[in-house]
Amino acid sequence: MVALNELAPKPDRRPIWRFQFSDPQRSFTLAFDGERWSLAADGHRPDVEIDATTRAWADFVTGPPTERRLPSREIALSGDPDRVAELADVFRGAGTERD
Repeated sequence: MVALNELAPKPDRRPIWRFQFSDPQRSFTLAFDGERWSLAADGHRPDVEIDATTRAWADFVTGPPTERRLPSREIALSGDPDRVAELADVFRGAGTERD
């Protein structure tokens, strides 16, 4: 959430993303209110669901932004193709220099 708020480009919409990790079983939902990302209460219907291991996600977010690819062999995404593309764009831009 910190990286999304401080480093990532802001989406044009107000997406809701649900992260589901399998090792151990954990999940959480993030929502963008137009200015900031925050945890969302369960029950919100996500625009995109991200299924991954914690290791795969950690490797992805700490890797160079220019090498980030979604989905990947270890990270599955589900949702409307436009919303999935939006998520991928946000994470490709996270950590890059901005004007």
